[in-house]
Amino acid sequence: MFHKRDEEAKTEEELEKQVSEYVSLLEKDAKEIGAYLTERGHGDIAEKFVAHKIEGRLLPFLTTDALIRMGVNVVGDQLNIIQEVERIRLMSRAIKSNKPIWSGT
Repeated sequence: MFHKRDEEAKTEEELEKQVSEYVSLLEKDAKEIGAYLTERGHGDIAEKFVAHKIEGRLLPFLTTDALIRMGVNVVGDQLNIIQEVERIRLMSRAIKSNKPIWSGT
């Protein structure tokens, strides 16, 4: 029984860590987003994000069409980025839905 609770705690901690990472990603400027992409092996794409001033707060709005206009023409790269953007969108929605609308003061 304790083992299951430990697993749940780890999962909860991992989720909190992941949410924290996505929140910090949304706060990054274009150069920091470029560095983030470079760390993940997308240095060639990183330059395009910087040149087109794609800041973290803009990531949830990124589309395949926008990537094509930026010059990201490799379909695999587009799909990987869109998959990551979808994770950011989901985290962004989850964070917003957990914030209180009114605190009663």
